[in-house]
Amino acid sequence: MVALTGLLVVQVYWFVNAYNLQEKQFDEKVNLALRNLTDQLLRIDGDSTSRIAPVIHEAENSYHVDFSNYIHYPSFDSLLRTTFVSYQLLAPFEVTIYEDKSALITFGNFYKQGVMSAAEATCLTRVPPTRTTMDFTITFPDRKANIIGAMGIWVFSALTFLLILILFGFMII
Repeated sequence: MVALTGLLVVQVYWFVNAYNLQEKQFDEKVNLALRNLTDQLLRIDGDSTSRIAPVIHEAENSYHVDFSNYIHYPSFDSLLRTTFVSYQLLAPFEVTIYEDKSALITFGNFYKQGVMSAAEATCLTRVPPTRTTMDFTITFPDRKANIIGAMGIWVFSALTFLLILILFGFMII
């Protein structure tokens, strides 16, 4: 029985390590994708020399970019989708664009099917704001579920191993 408990502890340890590694890789992909997106937006504005501010990991599932330039939403949307596809970030996400100075929400959208979503941003048909500086935040509401889903074989092997341990445990008793 002690051996089975030891095997269970080892399995849990490896599963937690695999989850942490997958989480770190997800964060790095989001960070690189948002830096790439920011670079493309700056280049559209004719700026190829400004320093790109670090992506701020505001919360477990939220990433903020202090862009401090004007954002033309249709261009932003197109570049965002292309960039996320290239980095294989296909999970559902939310975009919020803020006016830099007032922190008021200017545009936003929930991409329910990730980059394949067809919906347009809220407030897009209204009078656009004056050319003021803006920042943006990307949030992945189902981040944990997406990370676990990406762990496919780890989840399957952990559940299979747990089932085998339970069966052996009952056979010993």
